[in-house]
This record gives sequence, C-alpha cells and structure tokens, in this order.
Amino acid sequence: MPLLSPEFSPIANLFQSDLLLRHFLRREASPDAYVYMYDHLDQLGALAAKQMTELSMTADRHSPTLQKRNHYGDTINRIVFHPAYDELMRIAVASGMMRVKWEPSLRQRFGDERHLLKLLRASCMPLPNRASIAPCA
Repeated sequence: MPLLSPEFSPIANLFQSDLLLRHFLRREASPDAYVYMYDHLDQLGALAAKQMTELSMTADRHSPTLQKRNHYGDTINRIVFHPAYDELMRIAVASGMMRVKWEPSLRQRFGDERHLLKLLRASCMPLPNRASIAPCA
C-alpha cells in the first residue's frame, strides 16, 4: 500500500507555498522592499524545498563534534561541523537576505522602513526552518 496519495506532489518552493507569508510581505513592506525581498525569498524558497532539505537532513544525522586536541596534543577546543552545515550557511549568505541589514547602500535605500529589518527576519526565518535550520538569523 503506497504511503502517499496519487495526487501528492512535493512542494517545489516553500515561499510560493506560504500564502500567509506572501500576504504579510505584500501588506507590510513598501513596494520597493517587497520587490527586492520577493526575488530573494523566491530563490531561497526553491532552495529550501529541494537542496536545503537534503542538506539539513544530512547535517542532522551528523551532529557537531568537539575536537579537544590537535594531532600534536595541543588543546584547541574547536567545534567541527559536517560539510552539509557549511553548505547550508553558504546558501543562506549567498541568498542576499542578510545584506539589507549590513550593506550601506541597502540600509540607505530602506532606511525609512525601520520595520524592514524585523520584517526581513520574520520573513526569512520560516523558509530555512522548514529545512530544519536557521541560517538567516
């Protein structure tokens, strides 16, 4: 007996499938901010539904480890993450969603919208979280 119904189709884009998030962004963001964020969230939503989900499952199976000493016996106390976690972080940074907070030209462009940074965090967090990580914080 199949576990999934014949009508089942995997979500191709977590942002596109989240009607509440899209409505919230359209209502709360200025048209300029909405256009800027929409493209970034759309790309991140597609990655979260596909590549990031697989990477997060791999990262979940391989917890970070504490490397107390190097091969010389020196204490280094370094946390070692699985490469899947590093790839998730690379995708999150490459998405450009964190640039609004730190890039001077974008801070100036969206400076009148004090709520944008909060909105950005609120809108960015759910997508990777569905892939069981939170790289956009």
